[in-house]
Amino acid sequence: VHAWAYPLAGGPPVFLGATAYGGARPDVAAVHGDQFTNTSFGLVVQGLAHGNYDLALFAWSTDAADFVPASVVRVTVR
Repeated sequence: VHAWAYPLAGGPPVFLGATAYGGARPDVAAVHGDQFTNTSFGLVVQGLAHGNYDLALFAWSTDAADFVPASVVRVTVR
């Protein structure tokens, strides 16, 4: 998963990084099966300027061999 921050005030998007993958999610495994136990991802972001952003997460699809359309959430950095 690649993370990008799009400033609502304008300007170019900021690449935040590629997430670490493989953390434990026993709650997901309980619903979908043991093969989904180690499926979480995470990223620590530092140095992003104060402001409002649309945070876009682009997941890599092994089936399509490409990134899928982003999931977006609006965030405020203080």
